Amino acid sequence: MTKAGNTFVTDAKVLDVGTKKLLGSAGSRGDSPDSILNKQIDELSRKYKAAEQYQKFLDLWKDADPGIPEVENAKNRAEKLSAFL
Repeated sequence: MTKAGNTFVTDAKVLDVGTKKLLGSAGSRGDSPDSILNKQIDELSRKYKAAEQYQKFLDLWKDADPGIPEVENAKNRAEKLSAFL
């Protein structure tokens, strides 16, 4: 965490425990360490919720014909967010 004047800035990273691979990050700035932490938790929570929703969509469409753009798009997005599940 860095403080510049009355502003705190930080970048939280989410790493895979086994490989230490970067899974995601949440950068934030605010007027106190608590406000930064709350913003980062909110950002990571949104990514987790999005990953859940894409998975639900894909479960419903698991028997769809290949090549449907919406399904392919959901697969790509779900793969990017899979680290949050």
